[in-house]
Amino acid sequence: MRKLIIISGLCFFFLMSLQGQITQKGFVKEYNTNGKTLSGVGISIPSATDYQPTMSNSDGSFQLYFSHHKAGDVIYNIRIIKDDYEIVNIHDFKNGWKLSPNDTLTIIVAHRNVIADRRSHYYNIMDRYTEKEYKKKIASLNEELSQQKINVEEYRKKITDAEKELKRAYDKIDEYADMFARINTETFDSISHLALDYLQEGKVNLAIQLYENQNLVEQLNKKVSIRNLAEESIQQIIPKLQEEIAYRQIAGGKNNIEQIDLIHNSIVSANPDNFEFQKNYFLFLVDENELDKAESIGTKAYSLAQNPMEKSTTLSQLGVIQYRQGNYENAEKHLKDALAENSKLKDDNYESYLINQTRELNVLANIYIDAKKFDLADECLKECAELGQQLIKYDQAYLDKYSSTLNNISELYRSIGEINSDSTILHQALEYNQTSLDILKSISNTDGFDLPGYTAIRYHNRGTIFLELNQCDSALYYFHKSDSLWEIYYPTNTNKYITHRSSTLNSLAITYSRLNQYAKAHQYFDQVLAICDSSNSTMLLRETYIAILTSKGVLLRREKKYKEAIDIYLHALALQKELSEDRNEKFSLAQSKLYENLAVVSFFSKDFQKAASYFQLSRDHVQGLQKEKHKSFAADVARCTYYIAYCYYFLHDAKHGIPEYKKARKMYLQFNKATPGKYNKVLTDINKEMKELKQFKK
Repeated sequence: MRKLIIISGLCFFFLMSLQGQITQKGFVKEYNTNGKTLSGVGISIPSATDYQPTMSNSDGSFQLYFSHHKAGDVIYNIRIIKDDYEIVNIHDFKNGWKLSPNDTLTIIVAHRNVIADRRSHYYNIMDRYTEKEYKKKIASLNEELSQQKINVEEYRKKITDAEKELKRAYDKIDEYADMFARINTETFDSISHLALDYLQEGKVNLAIQLYENQNLVEQLNKKVSIRNLAEESIQQIIPKLQEEIAYRQIAGGKNNIEQIDLIHNSIVSANPDNFEFQKNYFLFLVDENELDKAESIGTKAYSLAQNPMEKSTTLSQLGVIQYRQGNYENAEKHLKDALAENSKLKDDNYESYLINQTRELNVLANIYIDAKKFDLADECLKECAELGQQLIKYDQAYLDKYSSTLNNISELYRSIGEINSDSTILHQALEYNQTSLDILKSISNTDGFDLPGYTAIRYHNRGTIFLELNQCDSALYYFHKSDSLWEIYYPTNTNKYITHRSSTLNSLAITYSRLNQYAKAHQYFDQVLAICDSSNSTMLLRETYIAILTSKGVLLRREKKYKEAIDIYLHALALQKELSEDRNEKFSLAQSKLYENLAVVSFFSKDFQKAASYFQLSRDHVQGLQKEKHKSFAADVARCTYYIAYCYYFLHDAKHGIPEYKKARKMYLQFNKATPGKYNKVLTDINKEMKELKQFKK
């Protein structure tokens, strides 16, 4: 009798547990096989503590059981276990999915090589299309200029716009190649199928025309006006509009970007309380650098965010907006708030917590680096590395993210070591760089991972550290290792990797110049400048191009070819002024350095009056930047002021020189209070030269 009672009790508890249990039904289907299901696929939820891992049955069906969740709860992540298979519709689960006993969860899977091949296929299609359209546009502009239909100023503006479009396209090409690789064409209607056929043929404009002919935005707006009668058809139109956005993004151009903006605006107007639509519009505006408008939409998206994942995403991007605008304090606050929201995912969604946390810590570290708060940047990146190690335990595929973080620490230490001439820190940079390289070597050529490209970049970074240590032979060894990879890999990825290849060749030239092997240095400068000059786009290369011209100017100065050096610097300055039009702090500082280089060459050629003028321009530029950005560039101002005075010293011009010496001395005395003794030598020189200049006056 007692035995029966125990059994009855067990049954009671079992029944009670079933009552509190939620069942999620689902199917596993193979990619683009007309609904064919797949058995024997293991399914698990890494972030849940109360699930039962399951396996798909002979008909592809499965059931997941949850005892500590209720219907409507957001579940994060889903993973399959089947050799050589991956989830195709991974983006459906990226931001979590809602637990529902009434709906069926569909997991679409495919062999890894299928997605990899399709991704490569679409990348090549879009690469060819983008390059062809750019060349066509440039040829047309050249024709208009030759026929005097446009003037030189209009030509330059349109060339710059075309180059910006090319850069935007290549920034997005990986994302859209992956998106089209994962499209499930079984759900397509005739319009979508035909549009995809046009894409395969490289006829993106015809695909866009198909969607234009449907007048989808007008349809949506009409149906919104009679919403109660047309809700279902509204939700059918939106996916078509999202397809249209994809094709317009690929095509690029001002008209398409304006139409994408209009489509996004119509979608969010039709669904003002839909977070996902607001977020998509927000991210589009951030990508297009429409920062004020993006901030407004982002604030709206944040107000609609209902869970930590959504809040963290919007806060992070709002921080990026502030960062781009140079508002580092506001950017830091948004990023810290994003990290706090993301921390709430730690218990239920640890993997996503780790992924988001590492991403946001990297952005925060960049903010600290630009704000010259290197100790805080170091803390962020080291925490990021610790989280990266935990991430690897979930999936070895995250090794590349971990390697990237280690490389970021290495680059931070290289910058600190360079600023302070600290060989100890530079050797630490080498250690992190080597560990990053070792990790890369341990990763096979996994799906979608650019091993040769990442490795070539790391080799270049390593060579740069050795160059800072003045170990030129070691620097050459790694620069050549980097270049040997680019020689193989670069020709098939020209637009994507042209800046990296150019930087490596530039570094080789600089190193040979430092070794006084001038002929060899000129050989590499000629090679890289030929690449720059023959490139489809100078905008993609402009910053690198300026750096190369500046480096060549240094070589010509070492050879005492002062006139040629000045010509090179003036060329670089003209390019730099175009980049500085948007008042970007980084580019503006670079422009100031070019004035300084021109001053130095003028000084060496004994044109002291011109040297003083260029130093004055450099100082004025930095002071203007300081006033605009409310930051301290005191060291740059003091240095230029001293050199202006020094030029007047050689001109025996006490009238202009003495006041500049007094300004410089006042600044360096202030510096000496903060770091006693550091500026004693320069103060001694100032006092000595000022005394002598007074003698000239007499």
